[in-house]
Amino acid sequence: MNIENKFDNMNSQLNDTNVSNDSLVNESDCNEEISQDNIVLVLVVDDEADVERLITQKFRRQIKRKEIGFVFAFNGIDALKKMKEQGPFDVMLTDINMPEMDGLSLLSKVVTIDETMRSVVVSAYGDLNNIRTAMNRGAFDFLTKPLDF
Repeated sequence: MNIENKFDNMNSQLNDTNVSNDSLVNESDCNEEISQDNIVLVLVVDDEADVERLITQKFRRQIKRKEIGFVFAFNGIDALKKMKEQGPFDVMLTDINMPEMDGLSLLSKVVTIDETMRSVVVSAYGDLNNIRTAMNRGAFDFLTKPLDF
């Protein structure tokens, strides 16, 4: 499955809004070693802990079925480390404003490690300057928070 199909598949899974307690996942389910070739691997970079809980809850079924895997980083430096240790990833979702290394600086460094990974910026700051900078640094898309799952 090529990267475009994986990315389209991940986007279509955003529409799955059924929630039940029996399908909850643990954080350990999310960060365990992933070995399937057809799994979509996503690196999520955000300094807000609630983002991890939101994403693992939203994609709990796909995580349990090993269709999608997430690794979470709290800033750009942590993300670069995880890319080297746990990559390659298919997609990176990154916030802009984070401590130590922001998302826009991270975008500039990502291409030196993996030029094929798609990067999507998710930020509360959707001003034209941030959008332009993100796209010029290789972002595939720019989404403005809050996201409607």
